[in-house]
Amino acid sequence: MLTARAADGQPMPRGTRVLAPAFSSLTVRRPGVNSLVLQPSSGYFASLSSRYSSVQSMAAGDSVPLPGMTITVLTVTEDGRPMEVLFRFPVALEDRSLHWVCWEAGRFREFRPPGVGAAIELPASGLPF
Repeated sequence: MLTARAADGQPMPRGTRVLAPAFSSLTVRRPGVNSLVLQPSSGYFASLSSRYSSVQSMAAGDSVPLPGMTITVLTVTEDGRPMEVLFRFPVALEDRSLHWVCWEAGRFREFRPPGVGAAIELPASGLPF
């Protein structure tokens, strides 16, 4: 993880973003060259611990601009949690400024986003600790 990289004197990324939980399966669609649509099978904020945080209900169309990406809720669950979310980046997903990983079999591995117009399924992988 990042703290181990820092302790070993390895280069650190300028920033990191966790786009989806690992405890449920995930559909990853790529509608455009610089965007991904993610849909966890149980929706976002489905874990028991998330239910006790201050997550507010959201509506389709709600958008959150962040440095390096904009997040837009496309669909929500009956209880107002995001179900399908669009992540739009200012660069193509293959840009060297982006490094994609996913959690699998107890460790991070390289991840290649699907091609434009394609979709893939990632299995539930549990938590990284």
